[in-house]
Amino acid sequence: MTIYCDLIRLREIELRQCLKMSEANMFAFLQNERYGDWSDIGTAWHGLHFVLNRAYPNSDNIFDFLIYGGISLTDHNWAFRVNFNLPDMRGFEYKQVRKISNALLSVSKWDLKRAYLPELMWQNNIHPGTWETQNQVIRWYLATNFKISLQLRYLLINFDQLKRFFLIAKHRNLGVIIKYYE
Repeated sequence: MTIYCDLIRLREIELRQCLKMSEANMFAFLQNERYGDWSDIGTAWHGLHFVLNRAYPNSDNIFDFLIYGGISLTDHNWAFRVNFNLPDMRGFEYKQVRKISNALLSVSKWDLKRAYLPELMWQNNIHPGTWETQNQVIRWYLATNFKISLQLRYLLINFDQLKRFFLIAKHRNLGVIIKYYE
Protein backbone atom coordinates (compact mmCIF):
# COMPACT_ATOMS: atom_id res chain seq x y z
CA MET A 1 0.00 0.00 0.00
CA THR A 2 1.08 3.53 -0.73
CA ILE A 3 1.05 6.25 1.91
CA TYR A 4 0.50 9.86 0.79
CA CYS A 5 1.20 13.12 2.64
CA ASP A 6 -0.87 16.29 2.92
CA LEU A 7 0.18 19.61 4.41
CA ILE A 8 -2.34 21.95 6.00
CA ARG A 9 -1.74 25.55 7.11
CA LEU A 10 -3.78 26.98 9.98
CA ARG A 11 -3.65 29.57 12.73
CA GLU A 12 -2.09 28.47 16.02
CA ILE A 13 -5.35 28.99 17.87
CA GLU A 14 -6.96 26.53 15.42
CA LEU A 15 -4.12 24.08 16.00
CA ARG A 16 -4.76 24.23 19.76
CA GLN A 17 -8.50 23.73 19.12
CA CYS A 18 -7.66 20.57 17.15
CA LEU A 19 -6.04 19.10 20.27
CA LYS A 20 -9.43 19.23 22.00
CA MET A 21 -11.50 17.73 19.15
CA SER A 22 -12.44 14.19 18.30
CA GLU A 23 -10.79 12.86 15.12
CA ALA A 24 -14.04 13.11 13.16
CA ASN A 25 -14.63 16.71 14.22
CA MET A 26 -11.02 17.62 13.51
CA PHE A 27 -11.14 16.17 9.97
CA ALA A 28 -14.38 18.06 9.26
CA PHE A 29 -12.90 21.25 10.72
CA LEU A 30 -9.70 20.98 8.67
CA GLN A 31 -11.50 20.25 5.40
CA ASN A 32 -13.86 23.17 5.77
CA GLU A 33 -12.85 26.20 3.67
CA ARG A 34 -9.09 25.50 3.49
CA TYR A 35 -8.67 25.19 -0.26
CA GLY A 36 -5.63 27.49 -0.50
CA ASP A 37 -4.04 26.16 2.67
CA TRP A 38 -4.00 22.47 1.78
CA SER A 39 -1.20 20.91 -0.27
CA ASP A 40 -0.32 17.37 -1.31
CA ILE A 41 3.26 16.12 -1.69
CA GLY A 42 2.03 12.65 -2.58
CA THR A 43 4.50 9.84 -1.99
CA ALA A 44 7.56 12.12 -2.03
CA TRP A 45 7.60 12.61 1.75
CA HIS A 46 9.91 9.72 2.67
CA GLY A 47 12.30 10.28 -0.23
CA LEU A 48 12.51 13.97 0.69
CA HIS A 49 13.19 13.05 4.32
CA PHE A 50 15.99 10.75 3.15
CA VAL A 51 17.73 13.14 0.73
CA LEU A 52 17.40 16.16 3.04
CA ASN A 53 19.00 14.28 5.91
CA ARG A 54 21.74 12.84 3.66
CA ALA A 55 22.48 16.26 2.17
CA TYR A 56 22.60 17.96 5.59
CA PRO A 57 23.55 15.29 8.15
CA ASN A 58 24.61 17.84 10.80
CA SER A 59 21.43 19.89 10.70
CA ASP A 60 20.29 19.28 14.32
CA ASN A 61 17.45 17.07 12.99
CA ILE A 62 15.56 20.06 11.53
CA PHE A 63 14.87 18.01 8.39
CA ASP A 64 13.21 15.19 10.35
CA PHE A 65 9.93 17.13 10.42
CA LEU A 66 8.32 15.05 7.66
CA ILE A 67 8.38 12.02 9.96
CA TYR A 68 9.16 13.21 13.50
CA GLY A 69 8.38 16.11 15.81
CA GLY A 70 5.43 18.35 16.26
CA ILE A 71 2.37 17.65 18.36
CA SER A 72 0.59 14.35 17.73
CA LEU A 73 -3.07 15.04 16.91
CA THR A 74 -4.42 11.49 16.49
CA ASP A 75 -3.72 8.04 17.89
CA HIS A 76 -3.53 6.39 14.47
CA ASN A 77 -0.04 5.30 13.41
CA TRP A 78 1.14 3.98 10.02
CA ALA A 79 3.91 1.79 11.50
CA PHE A 80 2.14 -1.34 10.26
CA ARG A 81 2.53 -0.05 6.66
CA VAL A 82 5.98 1.56 6.66
CA ASN A 83 7.87 -0.40 9.38
CA PHE A 84 8.67 2.64 11.53
CA ASN A 85 6.71 4.91 13.84
CA LEU A 86 4.72 7.33 11.65
CA PRO A 87 1.94 9.20 13.47
CA ASP A 88 -1.07 9.92 11.28
CA MET A 89 -1.31 13.62 12.00
CA ARG A 90 1.11 16.05 13.64
CA GLY A 91 0.92 19.79 14.19
CA PHE A 92 3.74 22.33 14.19
CA GLU A 93 3.44 25.71 15.87
CA TYR A 94 4.56 28.88 14.10
CA LYS A 95 7.93 28.98 15.88
CA GLN A 96 8.74 25.51 14.50
CA VAL A 97 7.35 26.40 11.06
CA ARG A 98 9.65 29.43 10.92
CA LYS A 99 12.71 27.26 11.71
CA ILE A 100 11.71 24.62 9.16
CA SER A 101 11.04 27.24 6.48
CA ASN A 102 14.41 28.92 7.07
CA ALA A 103 16.17 25.57 6.88
CA LEU A 104 14.35 24.63 3.65
CA LEU A 105 15.31 27.98 2.11
CA SER A 106 18.97 27.13 2.68
CA VAL A 107 18.73 23.86 0.71
CA SER A 108 19.99 23.80 -2.84
CA LYS A 109 18.66 21.49 -5.53
CA TRP A 110 22.24 20.47 -6.26
CA ASP A 111 22.68 19.21 -2.68
CA LEU A 112 19.49 17.17 -3.02
CA LYS A 113 20.68 15.75 -6.33
CA ARG A 114 24.00 14.75 -4.78
CA ALA A 115 22.20 13.06 -1.89
CA TYR A 116 19.94 11.09 -4.25
CA LEU A 117 21.28 7.53 -4.16
CA PRO A 118 18.49 5.34 -5.54
CA GLU A 119 20.12 1.99 -4.76
CA LEU A 120 20.64 3.00 -1.12
CA MET A 121 17.06 4.31 -0.95
CA TRP A 122 15.78 1.01 -2.30
CA GLN A 123 17.95 -0.99 0.13
CA ASN A 124 16.66 1.11 3.05
CA ASN A 125 13.00 0.62 2.05
CA ILE A 126 12.42 4.31 1.48
CA HIS A 127 8.74 4.64 0.67
CA PRO A 128 7.29 4.11 -1.96
CA GLY A 129 10.18 1.88 -3.11
CA THR A 130 10.15 2.85 -6.80
CA TRP A 131 13.81 3.89 -6.83
CA GLU A 132 16.16 2.75 -9.57
CA THR A 133 18.20 -0.39 -8.82
CA GLN A 134 21.17 -2.05 -10.50
CA ASN A 135 18.72 -4.52 -12.04
CA GLN A 136 17.55 -1.60 -14.21
CA VAL A 137 21.06 -1.00 -15.54
CA ILE A 138 20.52 2.04 -17.77
CA ARG A 139 18.04 3.81 -15.48
CA TRP A 140 20.24 3.15 -12.44
CA TYR A 141 23.39 4.35 -14.25
CA LEU A 142 21.73 7.58 -15.41
CA ALA A 143 20.20 8.23 -11.98
CA THR A 144 23.37 7.47 -10.03
CA ASN A 145 25.99 9.08 -12.26
CA PHE A 146 24.15 11.87 -14.09
CA LYS A 147 21.21 12.46 -11.71
CA ILE A 148 18.77 11.94 -14.57
CA SER A 149 15.71 10.22 -13.14
CA LEU A 150 11.94 10.56 -13.15
CA GLN A 151 11.90 9.71 -9.44
CA LEU A 152 14.46 12.42 -8.67
CA ARG A 153 12.51 14.93 -10.73
CA TYR A 154 9.38 14.00 -8.76
CA LEU A 155 11.27 14.65 -5.49
CA LEU A 156 12.59 18.01 -6.71
CA ILE A 157 9.15 19.18 -7.85
CA ASN A 158 7.65 18.24 -4.49
CA PHE A 159 10.59 19.81 -2.66
CA ASP A 160 9.83 23.14 -4.37
CA GLN A 161 6.19 22.78 -3.37
CA LEU A 162 7.15 21.93 0.23
CA LYS A 163 9.51 24.92 0.43
CA ARG A 164 6.85 27.33 -0.94
CA PHE A 165 4.20 25.92 1.39
CA PHE A 166 6.32 26.51 4.50
CA LEU A 167 7.48 29.92 3.28
CA ILE A 168 3.87 31.08 2.92
CA ALA A 169 3.04 29.68 6.36
CA LYS A 170 6.02 31.56 7.80
CA HIS A 171 5.03 34.86 6.16
CA ARG A 172 1.44 34.49 7.35
CA ASN A 173 2.47 33.41 10.92
CA LEU A 174 0.66 30.08 10.57
CA GLY A 175 1.14 26.63 11.97
CA VAL A 176 1.24 23.48 9.84
CA ILE A 177 -0.28 20.03 10.11
CA ILE A 178 1.32 17.07 8.36
CA LYS A 179 -1.23 14.34 7.59
CA TYR A 180 -0.71 10.88 6.08
CA TYR A 181 -3.29 8.72 4.34
CA GLU A 182 -3.70 5.72 2.01
